[in-house]
Amino acid sequence: MYIDKVPNRNSKPTYLLREAKREGKKIIKNTIANLSDWSLDKIEQFKAILKGEKLISPKNDFKIIKSRPYGHIAAVLGTIRNIGLENIIASKRTRERDIITALIVERLLHPASKLATSRILQDCHQRFDSTPVSQRQ
Repeated sequence: MYIDKVPNRNSKPTYLLREAKREGKKIIKNTIANLSDWSLDKIEQFKAILKGEKLISPKNDFKIIKSRPYGHIAAVLGTIRNIGLENIIASKRTRERDIITALIVERLLHPASKLATSRILQDCHQRFDSTPVSQRQ
């Protein structure tokens, strides 16, 4: 089996999956499938398979070094907002309301004492804060 590219005069070429047989001095081509509606990448991959080459998946080419979780925080925060807990804490958005909400989310995701939770949040804030320590109030 092989893939045959048949040129057309006024349109793009036709790609056919064919099988060839020899009967005496004649070669008879039998068309198995028309692959013209396939993308060129897919046709090239299929050619490689027919030649017996091994294809590698992206899983083998790439290695995940580090991934950062995000979805669980968004889910908890979204639930808190959907049930209206933020509005129960304070009707207007303030720094204190944001801190209380962050404490609740952190305690739900990583149960620890209040002191440990506040230290974790303080460390995270210091890591992402760009102002020098000497200029903070």
